[in-house]
Amino acid sequence: MLAKIKKGKSVITASVLVLAATLFLNINKSSLELFLFDSLESVNSYDLGYSSLKQFLGIDTIVSLGVTNTEIILGLSKNFLFTGLPKIPKMLGNKLLGTNERPIIEDIKFDIKFEDFQTILEDRQQGIRDGILIDPRFVNAKITYLGDEYKAEIRLKGDLPDHWRSNLRMSLRVTMKGNKSILGMKRFSIHSPGSRQYPHDQVFQGSMQKFQALHVPHSLLRVSVNGTNWGVMDVEEHMSKEFLEKQESKDSLIFKFTDEQLWQYQKIVDNPYEHYWLSDPMLYSSVYQSDKYLSNRIFREQYSYIVNSYTDNKIHKLLSIQPLVRAIVLSGIWNNQHALNFVNSKFYFNPYTLQLDTITTDQGPIFSIVQPYDFLNNLDGFYKEFLEQEISYKDFEYATNLINADKEVILDLYNSHRSYFPFDQPIDPLLIHSNLNKVTQFDMSTFLKLNNIKAEISDIETAPPSIEQLKDMPSHIQVRHYDNGELHLYNLLPVEINVRKLIYNSQSQEVSGLIPASSYKKLEKLILSTDYRGIQDKLIQVETEAMGIIKSSINGATIISKTVNPLRQNFTSSDYDFIQETDDGFFIPSGTWSIFKPIVLDGNLEIEAGTQLFFTENSYLIVKGSLNSIGTLDHMIEFLPQSESWKGIYVLGSNTSSNIMHTLFNSTNELRDGILQLTGGVTFYDSHVKIANTSFINAKGEDALNIIKSTFDIKDIIIDGTFSDGVDLDFTSGLISNSEFKNIGGDAIDVSGGKVKLEYINAYDVWDKAISAGEGSVVTLKNSEIYDIGVGIAAKDGSSVFVDSTIIYNSQLFDLMTYTKKNFFKSSSLTYYHSQRVKPSTARQVGTFLAVNDEEILAKQIDVDQLYTNPVMSK
Repeated sequence: MLAKIKKGKSVITASVLVLAATLFLNINKSSLELFLFDSLESVNSYDLGYSSLKQFLGIDTIVSLGVTNTEIILGLSKNFLFTGLPKIPKMLGNKLLGTNERPIIEDIKFDIKFEDFQTILEDRQQGIRDGILIDPRFVNAKITYLGDEYKAEIRLKGDLPDHWRSNLRMSLRVTMKGNKSILGMKRFSIHSPGSRQYPHDQVFQGSMQKFQALHVPHSLLRVSVNGTNWGVMDVEEHMSKEFLEKQESKDSLIFKFTDEQLWQYQKIVDNPYEHYWLSDPMLYSSVYQSDKYLSNRIFREQYSYIVNSYTDNKIHKLLSIQPLVRAIVLSGIWNNQHALNFVNSKFYFNPYTLQLDTITTDQGPIFSIVQPYDFLNNLDGFYKEFLEQEISYKDFEYATNLINADKEVILDLYNSHRSYFPFDQPIDPLLIHSNLNKVTQFDMSTFLKLNNIKAEISDIETAPPSIEQLKDMPSHIQVRHYDNGELHLYNLLPVEINVRKLIYNSQSQEVSGLIPASSYKKLEKLILSTDYRGIQDKLIQVETEAMGIIKSSINGATIISKTVNPLRQNFTSSDYDFIQETDDGFFIPSGTWSIFKPIVLDGNLEIEAGTQLFFTENSYLIVKGSLNSIGTLDHMIEFLPQSESWKGIYVLGSNTSSNIMHTLFNSTNELRDGILQLTGGVTFYDSHVKIANTSFINAKGEDALNIIKSTFDIKDIIIDGTFSDGVDLDFTSGLISNSEFKNIGGDAIDVSGGKVKLEYINAYDVWDKAISAGEGSVVTLKNSEIYDIGVGIAAKDGSSVFVDSTIIYNSQLFDLMTYTKKNFFKSSSLTYYHSQRVKPSTARQVGTFLAVNDEEILAKQIDVDQLYTNPVMSK
């Protein structure tokens, strides 16, 4: 240990001396940066108690020190003498003697075969040569964490040199193999903390989590690679299905608008052309794990809907308001737009709202505010239209008040992250408080400047590229292929483009077409009709000519030409004259009414007692607001099929309250239409739901009743006869009492996330589980009776279930089970108690907890994959 400390001290001293010596050397800025990264990351691997040189010296950015090498070196020297040097005695003392003040940081080891590690180093050399990393390759690796070994694929990660300029502490992307995970992550990246803006992005993401928005989790691990210590590194989860599920979001597309082509072009080419539409967000969009998702027709339709909306200049209408506004307000507190830039922001396609929820990454330091939100003037793409057309003062007021009400969380998070690196310069609390105060006093009139800015820049005249610049360009056009055979060819340049040839399946076809020159503010395109119909991803090559220079371009993912968004098809009074418009929505009077096509109501709906609604097979009801279906014992409200089934009801509540009483839902099926794909016969999202004295009969879909991200109070309901599940509760909380479930083809009650109380439940003739708790649920069951079922109660995937005074009998498999199906969740537990000391049949998987009447059940190995091949559990 002493030898290591002495060695670390020598390296630090040597680095400082060399820094001083460079004052007398005429070296360029890039050489200085290369030296700094290479030597300082070596020092950082000793884990001396600071996250990066910048944080150790209290510097936000190196650029803030000056422009010239001399200014930067003098600035570093000054900060070292007055900020860094006083910390060194205690820093070395802590390293020598140890300290108990620092939180525990676990070890993780990567073992990479020699030839595979050489591949990583070759990719690093390419990045150093070109100034940007291009198409790094995955290799196999073995990971050891907490005594367990895992198989994974890894590659070099990070576009710019700060990620891999040193051969120590390089950024790596990790994909776990099989169903394994580490820290609940199947896909993640490791970085030197300074390369991921530590602690600023970590605090920003923690704040986004606190304020109920999607966020990117960070952790710290002590890393070694092939036996070489890399020190403490940041671990950031990557976009994936598991990333979404842990944040109570259904698996769906995650979009990225823009790509790295323009960056690569600008780095590699000596004289890049400035007015080039390459990588523009409108034209260059992708989804994470595209091969997996776009092989599914529905996901491809959803992808196509978003892409078409962007090119039609309607994308700003599809942005979820509060997630983006909260990201903007937090960025306002930071006075830093970095997390909002398209290269850093991702967008989750919410399959219930059919809108895009913002996910930010890589936020930088907090800067003092002169003018609140001044950075918004620099945002491009759809941000301006969103700010001008989609939000109101109340949207900002709500988000600002939400954050301001718990404003201390930001400083608390900074202090928490500093506990891992005690020699980082602490954040100034006055800076945070000052910025918060300025943001809360923000005047909406700031945004009025945006129109003037657009007008000022719209008339810029652009000079055409030179012949040499044309030669250096990767392409003249962006090619989009549609499933109807159309090719949309977008001109990326302010010069005319001649279309010469199409190549498909090695067959060449001469064509003739001219694409007008694009301008600064308008893209021009040419549409060609071809016989290349269906899905033709990356199979069509287009040869073009501009100013005598010939280039070839290939299409990306095929886009579906016609997509349907039912939520945008609002009701008109001519559709059904019995639906009456009111001040806050709609009213259906008592009577017997036939529904022969879908109804989509933008507003609250009230249905009078005694109403019967008969739906044809492909018709349904969508309410964007609240639903009040309040019948009486003598005058029920009935939703009925005209023949065998109908497509059910969807209530998109927008935080409204719905009440269902004395109502019958008969023969519902799943509401699947276009890009809206719901599994419930009756579905509530973002609602406060009360249901009483109501029956769900003969449901033919995945769920008779599905409640998502809502609160509920359900009592005295009957669910009788379902193809699959009775009630599916996703990331929602509430109480079900005095209710009966029978003739259920799947689970009677399926809980995924949230806190659910169940009382006086009678469940029988259930094919699968009476109560299924997963994905971190907390479920309490009391005074109930469960019998003639496949499995009585199952707790899995981080869920906790408490059962009291409940009788379970006639289970085909087990009365009580605990196991792990998704190992990126924590361990599950089930505690059962009955005053009569009954002994239910049990199955407890190793790594979970199960106790009956205060007696812990012996754990055993359970093959979960095999378990789900049992006819009782398989669906």
